[in-house]
Amino acid sequence: MERQRHFKETATGGLIFETVWEDAVQKSLTGGSALLIAYGPAGSGKGHSLFGKDGLIMKTHEYLEAELAKISATLCVEFFEIEQELAYDLLAEDTTQRHRVRWGKDMTKVEGVEPYIMDVNTALLKGLEGRNKRREVGSGPPSIRTSQVFNIHIFLEHCEVPSLLQFLRLPASDPPRRPESLHFDHFSAMSKSLASVSSVLERLQPREKPSLVPWRESAVTMLMANVLRRELPQLVCLGTCSGADEETWSTLRFLRRARCASLEASKRRPP
Repeated sequence: MERQRHFKETATGGLIFETVWEDAVQKSLTGGSALLIAYGPAGSGKGHSLFGKDGLIMKTHEYLEAELAKISATLCVEFFEIEQELAYDLLAEDTTQRHRVRWGKDMTKVEGVEPYIMDVNTALLKGLEGRNKRREVGSGPPSIRTSQVFNIHIFLEHCEVPSLLQFLRLPASDPPRRPESLHFDHFSAMSKSLASVSSVLERLQPREKPSLVPWRESAVTMLMANVLRRELPQLVCLGTCSGADEETWSTLRFLRRARCASLEASKRRPP
């Protein structure tokens, strides 16, 4: 959170992975967890940056495939599409079945869904196919109203709690741009998207009586909370804004404060 990097449009997924995410993946092999948020206006490349052939999930898969051959570990995955307070399991045979997000011992739980023992590449392809089928049959809303959450659980013999790498694509902050529009305010759209990120994290403070967060993507906040409330080695926000955007810096500072406040509140809880 102390530095922000701006990549050119020609930057490869490998370069982005090595620069902002490889450290988090490496630490996950010793018990660390991390969360990566992709946000921005419609058409800004959120899905491609995470789910594409050169995206961060595939680069994570390649890294883990090489490293897990050296250690004893079990890999489990989850892939959800979130609409308001409902989750859809994209790895299930029936991707139209609705699931509620509930509080559990590990802070989050999607009722009726257990992590799948499946390699990351297979899960990604199967999940994207399930998402496309939902679109084709009309049961899935457009991406501007939904989020996707891809979870990688790493069960290590030397760690009591599994590591969790979480990839979250937030809904588009603005409707798709019309080609004839020549006055699209890019930074205004990015500010709205960053405000959405802040709205999520602001409501993740521990409460005496946890409940669903009153926000239109409350199911997403429940899934995010599981990672945010751990000792994170890294929290990354992936967007399309330049480093000169004051709103970006303001939001990154807010994210850091939110994490610190959450950890401090946890320490003050009675044992």
